[in-house]
Amino acid sequence: WEGLEEPAQAERYAARHREVMEAAATVFADADEEFASLGAVKARLEDFKLSYPRDYGNTYMHLSTPALFSPYVRLQLMAWDPLFADEPPGAGAAANGQTRAGVHKGFDKQAWYETLFDYGLGPDPAAAAMAGDDPDAELVPTLVRKLVLPVAQHLLERCWDPFSMRHSSEAAAIVADLCVYVPPEEERMAELLGCVVGVLEAAAQASTLPPWPPAAVAASPVAEAVLARRFRAAVRLLRGAAA
Repeated sequence: WEGLEEPAQAERYAARHREVMEAAATVFADADEEFASLGAVKARLEDFKLSYPRDYGNTYMHLSTPALFSPYVRLQLMAWDPLFADEPPGAGAAANGQTRAGVHKGFDKQAWYETLFDYGLGPDPAAAAMAGDDPDAELVPTLVRKLVLPVAQHLLERCWDPFSMRHSSEAAAIVADLCVYVPPEEERMAELLGCVVGVLEAAAQASTLPPWPPAAVAASPVAEAVLARRFRAAVRLLRGAAA
């Protein structure tokens, strides 16, 4: 139920989230400068590609770049929590009156996406993009498929509240963003879409109104309260599904 999280539980979650993000910020603290950031690794590989394009192609570097960039992308995805981003004070993880720092609504707003979007396109990205024969163009879709999609499936399966309009709106945006890079017929994407359907079906079942006779409801305050609660849940679910 939207907005009904226990304040103490929300505060513990927010505190734990801050601890994890503070620890994550130190992962590459002792790494050499050439490998301490995604931008540095990108620059090094792009320099190799532009200086020795034949060697770059002969070594099939486009097959290795997703693995080379993955640790940096995974680290940034730890901050990606779109369902609970920008929550108002007193709700969810923002129960302390502040929205959580480092949270991004869309994965395409994160630094890794902006850094790698034009990877390997050289000094004239527009011309390289028009050529359409560079296998490095599949870098971001590959990272989305291998790294973002599993995180999104976990969020939708374990964290999405279908009775929340805000959650459902964010869930729809997540699925729409993923469909840009992953065809719906792919197995993992089909699993995610099936998960969405399953969550909605379970929520619909939970908000079904019992077929109790009006006389029985009138005679029982508890039954009346149950019907009212389920009716409110059904309205929330419909509003969320239409968000």
